[in-house]
Amino acid sequence: MGFFTKILGGIFGSGSNKALKAAEETEAERKAQLAASQQRIEGIFNSPERNQQIEDFIASQRGYLQSDLDRTHKTNQLNTKFATARSGLSGGSVDVDRNRLLSETYLRGIAEAENKAQGAGANLRAQDQSSKQSLFSQVLSGGDATTAATNAAQAMQQNIGMAKQDNMFGTFDSLFGDFGNIYKNSREDAGDRRASKEFGSLFGPRPKTQTQVAGGIYG
Repeated sequence: MGFFTKILGGIFGSGSNKALKAAEETEAERKAQLAASQQRIEGIFNSPERNQQIEDFIASQRGYLQSDLDRTHKTNQLNTKFATARSGLSGGSVDVDRNRLLSETYLRGIAEAENKAQGAGANLRAQDQSSKQSLFSQVLSGGDATTAATNAAQAMQQNIGMAKQDNMFGTFDSLFGDFGNIYKNSREDAGDRRASKEFGSLFGPRPKTQTQVAGGIYG
């Protein structure tokens, strides 16, 4: 009886070992494929080509913002010049103070443009990280490397597309807000003077917004 038990145990034991070994090999293969898929996804998102795309995106945002800043600065330069002349202050200390403040505001705008461009790039990188983690989850759920690579490429294009949709137009309008008030007040004052000269005024000139410029208040 002991002899047959020993033989049967050897037969079934051998089969059990083979099944266990096969399962271990299957699991090892699965882990290797998983690691390969994750590595492929990582390589796509961290590739030199992707880094260059992000740098190009930052440069395009910087260029757009600089163009918008230059446009806003030029508009306020001209408006301030007209306002100063309209008020009879050209060439005086008020004119000098206003131009100095314009230059300082423009320099602040350059720094702000760079910060916003870099921020847009950081947001794009964050979107890539989110997409990468999502693809890792897909792979863990049984996705294959080829599908993951295709989805990674699509995700990167979508991320750039969404980043470009961020509307930065008018970014610097508030930065030059004080100069807009100067121009507005000078036009109102000119209108009041014309009305007073031609028709007289029962109530005097309308109240105007005061603007702080270089340590003094100028309308």
